[in-house]
Amino acid sequence: MSYSREEYEDNEDEVTRCVCGSEEEVGDFMIQCEQCFVWQHGVCVGLMREEDSPEHYFCERCKPENHAALLRDIKHGHYYTSGTNSRRYASSR
Repeated sequence: MSYSREEYEDNEDEVTRCVCGSEEEVGDFMIQCEQCFVWQHGVCVGLMREEDSPEHYFCERCKPENHAALLRDIKHGHYYTSGTNSRRYASSR
């Protein structure tokens, strides 16, 4: 399930737990895990546009097999956040 920023901001009871570590609303859209219901920044999980969202989304904790490349990059220090809360890859493979 994904929503635009405006739709996401309408519900104050939602929990954001993104791989970037930020709980702030960053980017054009957020996506919600269907199992634990946390919200994540689309861009942080490799979804650049809302149209790229899968029909059923599960976060890296609920279905780590769906995020193998992302988890590998985090483990090896290739993924970090800058002071402006933007996500970047530290190096290319």
